[in-house]
Parts: sequence; structure tokens; C-alpha cells
Amino acid sequence: MIKMIFLSVLLLMPATIVWAQAREHAFELAAVEAGCRQGSARACFQLGEKHLDGDGVKTDTRVALKWFRKSCAGRDSLGCVSVGLLSHHQSAVRMNDVDAVAAFRKACAGGHVPSCTHLGFKYQAGQGVQKSYDRAAEFYRAGCSGGDAKACSHLGVLYENGLGVTQDVAQAGVLYRQGCDAGNERGCQFLDFMESARMNASVIPSTQ
Repeated sequence: MIKMIFLSVLLLMPATIVWAQAREHAFELAAVEAGCRQGSARACFQLGEKHLDGDGVKTDTRVALKWFRKSCAGRDSLGCVSVGLLSHHQSAVRMNDVDAVAAFRKACAGGHVPSCTHLGFKYQAGQGVQKSYDRAAEFYRAGCSGGDAKACSHLGVLYENGLGVTQDVAQAGVLYRQGCDAGNERGCQFLDFMESARMNASVIPSTQ
């Protein structure tokens, strides 16, 4: 009899765990929904995350974008960068580059360093803004100063080629090294190319 009861409990445990998890998700969802309605920009961002990841709700990129936009309007930098990034990575979301630039600008102003780097990309490519190497250098510099390795590497490219800044190959090398040391593979590649070119130039015999 005791063995039968024990087996029954074991059989019921998975269903009980699933029910408990579902209840927990429902409580969490209700809490962030309430927080967002009460004006918490961070709660709106969390609500967007849930809809983006399918955490306790059906995955819906468009609904996620709605909550990210509301979060961004409330000056939450994470909400703003999420709006910008969705324009890059989610084909289901129809959004123009101008909106993405506006979102990245808010996030950068709010202290989200990678958003400054994304603004640099936009200005360098002329996506959503008038193409400007000067502004690209400005935002890459902000990203690099904030510790974004990718920004350092891209700023190095501008210095090596004299785009938006006075050409300075030595400074480009410093920036490539900074990006490489911080983990950006492209910075390492640029540094290798530069050093290889320098070595090749040194072995070319003079024709004079």
C-alpha cells in the first residue's frame, strides 16, 4: 500500500512542477505588466523581453517592439537599444533606419556604450542619417572610451585611412591593439595586416 502511494506521488510530481512553474510565470508577467502600466520604463522593457523570448507568453516580435518603444519613451536605455537592434536582426519588424538611429541615439545618451558604436556604424554607412565620417569618428570614440572593443577597431580604420580624422597610421595601430586586446577579432586582423605591410615594405630593395 505504501509503495503504491509512493509511486502515485512520483507520477504526480512532474505535473505539480509544471503547474507551479506556470503559476510563477503568470505572477511574474502580471507584476511586470502592472509595473509598466504604472509608468516603470524598466518594467516595460522586461515585458518586451518576455514577448521576444516567449517567456510565459507567445513569442511575438511586434508586441515586444511595442513594449520596447514604450520603455524607450520612458528613457530606459535598454529599451532604446532593443528598438534599434530589432531593426537589424528581425525581418518580421518593418522599421526604417531613421527610427533605429533615433533609438540608438537615446540609448547612447543614456549611457549604453554599444549604442554609441551602432550610431558610428550608421553614420559611416549613411543609414538613416546623412553619411558623415566626422560623426562616425565621434561616436566610435565615445564607444571606444566606454570600453567597446569593436568601436576601437573601427575608429582605427578611420585613422588609418584619414576618414573624418587626420590620417595617423600610428594612432590606428594603437586603436587596433586596444580593440584586439579587448577581444575584438577584427582589431587583431587589422593589426596583423598593418604589421605585415610594414614588414613587406622594409624588405623591398630601394630603386634609387
